[in-house]
Amino acid sequence: MSVAAADLGVLGNLAEAIGLTSDGSFEPGWLGDPGSHLGAMLARERQRDALIAFVDDALGGAERSTGPDGSVWLPIAQASNP
Repeated sequence: MSVAAADLGVLGNLAEAIGLTSDGSFEPGWLGDPGSHLGAMLARERQRDALIAFVDDALGGAERSTGPDGSVWLPIAQASNP
C-alpha cells in the first residue's frame, strides 16, 4: 500500500512544502537530508506554492492578495472590532 499526497488532504500541501513529497510522490532523499529540502522551501517555486496553499487551507479566513511587485500576502489574523 502506498500513500500519495492527495491522500493526505490539507497535509498533502504541507508535505509538498517541506519537500517530503515531490509532484505527489514520496521523496526518498528527504529522510537522508531533510535540511536541504526544508532550507529550499522558499527558494523553490513548487515548494513555495505548496506552502501558500497550505497556509490558505489551514487558516482559512480572508483571501490572499498580490502586491504590485507580485508578492503574495497571506492574512494570518483578522480583527472585526479593533
